[in-house]
Amino acid sequence: MHGATLREIEKKLPDPHEEVVDILGKIVFKVLINQFPREIFSEEVVFGNPSTYVHRTMTGVAHIQTVVPVDADGEFDLSFSGTKITMTTDGPPQSARPALIGMTIDQHNRIGGLSYENGDHQEMCRRIYQRAKLHGEQMVTVVLSTDMVRILDTLKRGDTGSWQNLFRDILGDGGA
Repeated sequence: MHGATLREIEKKLPDPHEEVVDILGKIVFKVLINQFPREIFSEEVVFGNPSTYVHRTMTGVAHIQTVVPVDADGEFDLSFSGTKITMTTDGPPQSARPALIGMTIDQHNRIGGLSYENGDHQEMCRRIYQRAKLHGEQMVTVVLSTDMVRILDTLKRGDTGSWQNLFRDILGDGGA
């Protein structure tokens, strides 16, 4: 590629060009991690890896409500205009990196139950529950930065409640 024009270089790159950024990001991440001698880790270390280093997607949930009336012959009247569509984001905007926390399977199941209880914690618990993955004998989950700030602030204040006590158990002394 040395000495080639920009158009010549672009023709040789895979489509989409963002793939190059992702490949370079993965290489740099592996190089940085392999700088540490394996002997310094007494336990297995788990790292979260992004699916891409290029931000270009939007995640949303669509709730569609509609009523389809029937005509005089009992068939669906497809000329109706009663469709209502609402789109919401999967979480609040983020200005910091997410946190990675581990918990027991029982604690994970309790978070899942809390996502169905009424309260302002419902969406936060749902996000944490749905992002968890089984790793060995424990669940590991990514917690959005805004959710983690809320959890830590609540624990520092000493608030009590079902979700506060559960996160106090999960985070231990590091959460208060």
